[in-house]
Amino acid sequence: MLLEHVGEVECVMFPGIGLGEDWRFEAEDIVGQALLVGGECVHLSVFPSSEASSPVGRGGRIAPPSRRRRRRTGPTDEVL
Repeated sequence: MLLEHVGEVECVMFPGIGLGEDWRFEAEDIVGQALLVGGECVHLSVFPSSEASSPVGRGGRIAPPSRRRRRRTGPTDEVL
């Protein structure tokens, strides 16, 4: 289970951009972040680490924005 040992992982705290504190953590099998405001966790993100996750197959991963091609067509830049 992904959340099995989140509470056991050592965290590194950074000041939040707005309110609260940004807590980041990384273990052998998980990586994540939590936003704490007033000592309460208001947001938690946990993902399998790349070492722990197995490839889904060709095209199974999301390409980074720098490698994505714009696939939708939109309005042209022509002046009418």
